[in-house]
Formats: sequence, C-alpha cells, structure tokens
Amino acid sequence: MSERDGYPQGVPCWADISTSDVEGGRAFYGELFGWEWEISPDPSYGGYSTALLRGKRVAGLGGRMSDDQPVTWTTYLAVDDADKFATAVLEGGGALVAPPMDIPGEGRFALAQDSTGALFGVWQAQAHRGSQLVNEPGTVVWNELITSGLDRAMAFYSTALGVDWQDMDTGESGMVYKLLQVDGRTVGGAMAPTPEMAALPPHWTIYFEVADAEATVAKARELGAQVLSPVTPTPQGPMATLADPQGGAFAVIASGSTE
Repeated sequence: MSERDGYPQGVPCWADISTSDVEGGRAFYGELFGWEWEISPDPSYGGYSTALLRGKRVAGLGGRMSDDQPVTWTTYLAVDDADKFATAVLEGGGALVAPPMDIPGEGRFALAQDSTGALFGVWQAQAHRGSQLVNEPGTVVWNELITSGLDRAMAFYSTALGVDWQDMDTGESGMVYKLLQVDGRTVGGAMAPTPEMAALPPHWTIYFEVADAEATVAKARELGAQVLSPVTPTPQGPMATLADPQGGAFAVIASGSTE
C-alpha cells in the first residue's frame, strides 16, 4: 500500500526542501514529478508549499531561513514527543538546530544534527500526519544516511528514537550497508561515504521513485538540473543523483516499489 495515515516513531514521515527560489522550485518539481501545490496563505510561513499528487500530500517546499543556509532537502523522522526527543539529542551527543516548535493545529517539529553532524528533522503529528503517499512514482521511496561515523550514528538514533539496525546482505562486494528497522520493518538505510562522496559532509539523501530513471534524468536536465551521478544499475533498480536549478541534491530510482 502506498497510502499512509501516520507513522510510528523513528520512521521517515516527511521531506521538504529549503530553497533560494520558492517559485522556481515549485516550477521545477511540479514539472518533474507532476506535483500540484497548496501554498500557505499565512505570510509568516514565507510561502511554504505542500506538494500534492492525486490530492495527497507528498512533500514540502519553503524558503531558506537565511541567505547563507544551503539549499537542501530534509528528512523528517516521526516522534511521539518532540520535547522528549530534544533532550535525547543532547544526551546522545547531537545538537539542536531549531528547538521544538508548533505549527498550530498541524504538529510540532524540531531540527537536529546527529552525533556525526548529519542534519534531519523530527515531526510530532497532529492533523498533519506526514506524507500521505509514498513508494510510487513522484513520491519518496527511500531515505539514506551517509556518514563516516556509521557506528556512532547508529548508536545515536537507537538511543534517541528506539530504532534498530540490521546488516544488509551485499554479496561479494564487501560493502557495509545498514538497514534502519522499526518494529521489525525496514524503513531506511545508512552507509559510509564512497570515495566519490568523500568531500561531502554527513547527510541524509532522499530518493524519489520514478517510472523511468533515464527519462527522468533527461527531463530534469532540460529543466535546468545538474546530474551529479548518472543513471547507474543497482540490485534495487537504476538510480541517479541530481541537483535542482537552485542546487538542492536528491536521488531518483526506478525500483518499481508499490509497498
């Protein structure tokens, strides 16, 4: 089932991008993924926009808090209590970037860095219960932590959120890949950076499902995107990494997932 109405603690539940060009971002992602937009009428939210697919919430887009903030996609993990989580972040060696705050009637969120410096958000749901569609073309299908401090990061998330980790069988490659587990279900992944990623800081990568990776990359290029890594075959499906016209990095994959 690709429709969702809530998420257990520790499960990626929302994704949004902070961009330098809100209108340009809406135009790019709307054309690329077929999203329509619901724009907040409250001026205090700076034109924060909710992406809709078939009338269902799938992601968000808003302006940056300052000009020196990088354009970036943020993964949000579900929490039962954002304030309790904030305390656990500090106890686990992480840092609070934005303390828990309310979106009236919608939920409560915070932004944090884990013990290795990777930025992520948490969402305590009220009326807004997270992404309503996942794992189909035009929606988020995977969230992946990339950090050189893999063991330290796993300990952080396990302590702060109560999640588990499992080794993924990567065959003869020798690659170490960890699967994020909540209630025995795989909900995300983590790995150390490859040599090509060595210059990147720890971060969460968001993967969007697409029907055809090659066609999506070609369309993204026409819309002004940069191809950071070309379409590459993997056991999970062909994937590529892109940067939107404002520099926001994301990945696409044609995994055929309908879970």
